[in-house]
Amino acid sequence: MNCDRTFGYCTCSPGQYGDKCDKQCPKFSYGKNCRHTCKCHKEHSKGCDSKSGRCECNSGFYGPFCKRRCPLGLYGPSCTKKCECGDGIRCDPVTGDCTKKCQAGYMGDNCSTPCPPGLYGPNCQYECVCKNGADCNAKDGSCICPPGFYGAACTE
Repeated sequence: MNCDRTFGYCTCSPGQYGDKCDKQCPKFSYGKNCRHTCKCHKEHSKGCDSKSGRCECNSGFYGPFCKRRCPLGLYGPSCTKKCECGDGIRCDPVTGDCTKKCQAGYMGDNCSTPCPPGLYGPNCQYECVCKNGADCNAKDGSCICPPGFYGAACTE
C-alpha cells in the first residue's frame, strides 16, 4: 500500500481497496483499487482473480472469458478433467456423469444387459409397482397380471 502524505489517499495493492486497503475486490473487478472490470462471462464464471483479472470458469466452461463449452471428453472447471465413460458415451460437461441412455429395458456399458426383475425403462432406472406376483414389462413398466388379478398394479 502506497499513501500520498499530501492528499491522504492510498493506492492499494492489486486485489484490494478501501481507505485502509483492507477490503478484497468485488466479484467481477480486479487490479489496483479494483479499478478494472473483468470480461468474464457472468453466468459461466465465478468472477476473476482479484489481482490478475484472470477468469475463473465454472464447471463445463473454458477459455479466456469462460464463453466456450467443454469439448467432448472433458469436464469440470476450465475443462481440466477427462471423462471416464466408455466409447461412444458422452459425459456431462459439468459433473462428468456418463449420459448415454440405453433403450428402455436395457442397461450397462454397452446397453446389452436386460433389466433385472423389478426395474424398467431407459437404463432400468424406474422401479416396477406390480403386486401379487405380477410380471413387470421391462420397457414400459406395465404389469402382466397373474390369473385372478387385474388393474394397473394387479391389486384388484
